[in-house]
Amino acid sequence: MTAEEHTVRSAQETFPYPKSTFFINSHALCQRYSFYGVCYIAALYLRDNLKYTEGTATQILHVVYFLLSALPIIGGTLADSNIGMYKAIIASTFIHLIGNTILPFASTPWLITLREFSLLGMFLTAIGAGLLRPILSTFGGEQFVLPQQAKQLATYFSIFYFSCQVGPVFAAITSPIIRRDVKCFGQKSCYPLAFGIPAIVMAIGFVLLVCGRRRYTVPQSEESILLNMLKCIFYALRRRISSNKPRKNVSHWLEYAGDKFDPELLTNAKDVLNVLVMYIPTPMFFALHDQVISSWVYQASKMDGVVPNWFTIQADQMNSFNPICCMLFIPLLELVIYPALAKVGIKRPLQYITIGALLCASSFVLAAYVEYKQEPCYAQLPSPGQGQLRIFNGLPCPVDINFPDKNNHVIPAHGDLQWTDLHVQNTRKLNTKLALNEDFACRNIIVAKNWMQELSIFEEKASVKTASILSI
Repeated sequence: MTAEEHTVRSAQETFPYPKSTFFINSHALCQRYSFYGVCYIAALYLRDNLKYTEGTATQILHVVYFLLSALPIIGGTLADSNIGMYKAIIASTFIHLIGNTILPFASTPWLITLREFSLLGMFLTAIGAGLLRPILSTFGGEQFVLPQQAKQLATYFSIFYFSCQVGPVFAAITSPIIRRDVKCFGQKSCYPLAFGIPAIVMAIGFVLLVCGRRRYTVPQSEESILLNMLKCIFYALRRRISSNKPRKNVSHWLEYAGDKFDPELLTNAKDVLNVLVMYIPTPMFFALHDQVISSWVYQASKMDGVVPNWFTIQADQMNSFNPICCMLFIPLLELVIYPALAKVGIKRPLQYITIGALLCASSFVLAAYVEYKQEPCYAQLPSPGQGQLRIFNGLPCPVDINFPDKNNHVIPAHGDLQWTDLHVQNTRKLNTKLALNEDFACRNIIVAKNWMQELSIFEEKASVKTASILSI
């Protein structure tokens, strides 16, 4: 048999669909559920349990997402190195699992260092997810023989992407329900269980990944393409800067590296540099997009989330809309939207991107309008050098109050009186005289007609006091 006949026969040969992709897709689903099961409830956990301010909690969450977005470069480099894809996946998954395992214990009330261990768990989870992100889909693609299984490979990527969206959908729906509806350790919510279930799911994914190790096609390790390209770029820059006169036969400055690097690598490097221009607005987009898991959750927590005559949406459940829309729009775009846009002359990907960017911008206009409507309802906290005092009258009759530096006031029955601009340095204690208003009966409740009460006011804080039978 000649070499040409062997090539034709190999091209016509059929291969069964690789069963190893089942383990890879299952691992991807478990990993996405475990990561987003943590991230979707992390905003309220940082604010309500760890007592971070909303601004600080937002910064922490964006650091988590920065690690998720930046570390794929390192993960891909490790996979291309002597470590290899499979070992890089195992190591990344193990780091991810350690982070998931720390969080349930870190969120229990008896642990003294709640903040430190919680942040450690979140950052390890983000590091593992970031390292794993570029490798898993590529490793799945290596299980196919090309060109014989090109169609099966396309189907695999669709299934893989679908699995990656199913995990976040279930995480966004179930984690907030577990957090809110389950009570444990004497608390109103159960974050240990809400974090524990993603840890269990991640452990299942790790086991499934290891179970398929004998079925995997593991590619041989090669030198990192990224490192080679960076070496090529820096070498060309150094040669271009050090040369006294530009070469006449050079059409691009990268060609100064032609004496050391392969022409194919030079061509690929040129293509990458040309494409990078399109990614200039990408950081700005994701800086805004990632506010969905932080600022928008805090905004939603200030609303009741009630859909009339239907159900109630939890603040951290709003994160489910993105993966749900991704799943629904895959067939909708191909079958309905793209054909409709083509009829009006919109056919190019850049046009689709522009429309999507405009829709994203309009969503932030709507978010700004919601914030504008919410702002009058926000608590006005005292500024430095000032404190606030609110006195509630729990008696069924009016109370006269003689407050230093203020005129006499009458607090109606079950009413309140507040001052929001009291001068305070650190702590201020005031002896206040309160008296029952003799013009009104007190429903036969036997209490003293007047009494003294010491009130403590703190700088930059709001103090609340109650006038009741117990306080007399």
